[in-house]
Amino acid sequence: MTVESDNQPRPTGEIPIGPQLRANGPRGLPGSAGGRQRRQPVWPVAAGGRRWLRLLWLAVGLLALLAVWVLLGMRWRAVTNPLFIAMVGVMPFLAVGPLLVGLLGAWWSRNVSLRVAAAVTLVAFVYTTSPVDAVLGCRADGAVDSGADNILTVYTANVWFEPPGGQPDQIGAAIAAEDPDIVFLQEVQWDFLTELQADPRLDRYVHRTTDIPGMPIQDLVWSKWPIEVASVDDLANARFVQATINTPSGQLVATPIHLQAPLGQTSINNWLAQHRLLAEVDRSVPRIMAGDFNATRDHQPFRSLLRTGWTDAHEIKGCGLDTTWPSDGRLPVPVMRLDHVLVTDHFEVLDLRLGDPGGSDHLPVISTLRFNPAE
Repeated sequence: MTVESDNQPRPTGEIPIGPQLRANGPRGLPGSAGGRQRRQPVWPVAAGGRRWLRLLWLAVGLLALLAVWVLLGMRWRAVTNPLFIAMVGVMPFLAVGPLLVGLLGAWWSRNVSLRVAAAVTLVAFVYTTSPVDAVLGCRADGAVDSGADNILTVYTANVWFEPPGGQPDQIGAAIAAEDPDIVFLQEVQWDFLTELQADPRLDRYVHRTTDIPGMPIQDLVWSKWPIEVASVDDLANARFVQATINTPSGQLVATPIHLQAPLGQTSINNWLAQHRLLAEVDRSVPRIMAGDFNATRDHQPFRSLLRTGWTDAHEIKGCGLDTTWPSDGRLPVPVMRLDHVLVTDHFEVLDLRLGDPGGSDHLPVISTLRFNPAE
């Protein structure tokens, strides 16, 4: 068989091909397999060595550890470090950025094991935000018959009246605009209360715990309906106010809540004890607990409280990712929901919304309820 010589003249730029390669065809090309050139991935793992792959494994591993830690802190064991408590408070938002980076990196790397690890990590984070109902956005049940005797609206706000805190005129205007039947306010100061009591727009609230001797002003209840009796007890260095209100449908107990902020070891211990004591509150009578719990739906003490049978208005309406603090501009948007409306089984939550802060660092929560005292 005659083989053409490679010394023959050829067009300029043509690459010489040896006899063996010409005989064997494309299978002899370096780096080829099965006659086809391997496709180079766009991710720099294959193109630039193993460094990026190691970094991706590290990122996904750290996310997995964070998921496990969050699960422990949110589900089974209360964290007691102030920094960790704050981190749990901003979950799942804290994990969104790193989680997306890890997932996209794992997908583009085309590494099956890394993809599986990233998927497991994603499932863990989704589990921490369950029930899924709580992350789909608020849902209203449509028009509410506000004229019915068993329909009532509650308004709760931490007004924080220390400069540059809530302004009495703005808070008064917000309450008047919402026209709730029962008002819960926390962190009220004398100057704020004096101005609020003089606001003619709020004259409809003729029944006030602040008018009862011996009752604190910091956590108050104002009502359109008569307050039959009110009391205050100690709640592990917090106030536990109870106001029995005679509504057209029957009696209910209104309890404004302001638990300590878990900023130091002493306050953390009080915060944990306060949640444990709230879990022992009698739920056999119609009761509304509303206010600043200084805990989010992801903190284990608050989750344990809900498991005793309380209904969280935000959760039941699918508003679990609403946030109420801080609303005073120190951050671009509020990052935690510290304010809650909890009710016993005697109430059906019809509507839930956030209001105008009126200069406070907390957004108020307004909820419309159907009262079924026979439940």
